[in-house]
Amino acid sequence: MQDDSDPLLECLISNALLRFDANLRAALPRTAPQLLKFLHSVPTRPEQVLSVRAFPHFVLPYWLSPARARGADAEFQTDVIYSTISGYYSIRLCDNIADNDSSPELRKFAPCAAYLDSEFIRPYMKYFPTTHEFWSVFDEFWAKQAEASVADSLLDDVDEATFASLSSKKFTATKIPIVAVQFRYRETLTSFEQWLRFVDCLGDFAQFSNDFFDWHHDSKYRITTYVSSESKRRAPRNTVTEWFLNEGLDWGVAELKLRFDNVKLQATALGNKAVLDWVTARGRTLDSDIGKACSGLELVKTFGRITSRKQP
Repeated sequence: MQDDSDPLLECLISNALLRFDANLRAALPRTAPQLLKFLHSVPTRPEQVLSVRAFPHFVLPYWLSPARARGADAEFQTDVIYSTISGYYSIRLCDNIADNDSSPELRKFAPCAAYLDSEFIRPYMKYFPTTHEFWSVFDEFWAKQAEASVADSLLDDVDEATFASLSSKKFTATKIPIVAVQFRYRETLTSFEQWLRFVDCLGDFAQFSNDFFDWHHDSKYRITTYVSSESKRRAPRNTVTEWFLNEGLDWGVAELKLRFDNVKLQATALGNKAVLDWVTARGRTLDSDIGKACSGLELVKTFGRITSRKQP
């Protein structure tokens, strides 16, 4: 992910993934192999978690933690990553089913979300008693994540205001381990609200990036997004592909860069070196992805011109 690797972070992630896999197979011996086979976009190896293209759900709490506490408090750090893996699997299971782009067999595994949710919650019970204020924040953020995801899936049209009100909230669960770290190490309190704002801003960018780069996939499966809705508003007589070829790509790239500029501003305000390094690396991959998208659509335009000239 970055030029300077962090062996401790890699070790914590590896241990958490191994523990998650072992617990999943022990708890669901008949269904775990099929669940892992059908689920899309879930991490099974540390390099997937540390990929700069991946949303940094699993590493933000580690970066927020005081450096002195990361190794000394390895059990807590591993528990937080393990919890996040479990919660992420639950969210991906629901999203894969809702998006209708996975194997139809995956629908039969919906009850497995109950196990994943319990494993998401269980680690925090070791550190925060039921009366601790952590749980009220946990309930708030977990509910916001769930409602935003459902509300988004029910939309037939997404305008700019609707996108702004829902996009970042679909990443609200990422704030839960950050809250846990804040309560564990009270010295992080001064920057706590800034970290939450960074998550919101990053969620807005990540959701738009997903909608932009997955436009063809979303069109195929008739998934309503801000990008597809904007296509209908701006070019109601054209297909999404035609709109992208004419003006959609330029519009989307401009929106992407604007949102990423906001991410950079928030990262600068945080002043955290690991976050700044990640944002810098993410900016490089964004430029590369935009370049590939532009080249791909240019090839489509060229092929279309050649084909039209050959027609009688």
